[in-house]
Amino acid sequence: WTANISLALFYLSPLKEMWEVVASRDASGIYFLLALAEGTYGAAWMVYGLAIGDRFVWVPNSAGAVIGFLQLLLAFVFRKGSTEPGNSDSSSVGP
Repeated sequence: WTANISLALFYLSPLKEMWEVVASRDASGIYFLLALAEGTYGAAWMVYGLAIGDRFVWVPNSAGAVIGFLQLLLAFVFRKGSTEPGNSDSSSVGP
């Protein structure tokens, strides 16, 4: 149980940053490589846990995979230089 609790804390730690990214619409606080590593690490251990049928392995790691890939999605959607949906920028409109 101790390992699962510490793993959950590890995977849940970026939630505050993810909330701030959504609120500010700026993903500069998300580290792409760290989010990529977290998502792939969680996905790999989830697949392993499913393969051996151990829910103590696949359940917490599936949550980590989802959170890691959500960070990547937020980094893509709110990347620097992207325009918000419905917001027209007159400098980017052609003649």
